[in-house]
Amino acid sequence: MADQLKFEDFTDFKKEHQAVAGSLKNELDAISTKLSCIDQQFKLSDRSPINIFKGFTDLNIADKKQLL
Repeated sequence: MADQLKFEDFTDFKKEHQAVAGSLKNELDAISTKLSCIDQQFKLSDRSPINIFKGFTDLNIADKKQLL
């Protein structure tokens, strides 16, 4: 019976799970942001060169700074 799990073991498992889940959530958020940027680039690429700045008003401040 030396292999019995104790309450502290579950606490350790919970802490480890929370750390891993938090890391995965951060990675998922980063990937989601990248996909959103790629989607926005595809939308902007369909525009004609005459109206190249038409989508500038739709961009957020960070994107505008990157362009400038």
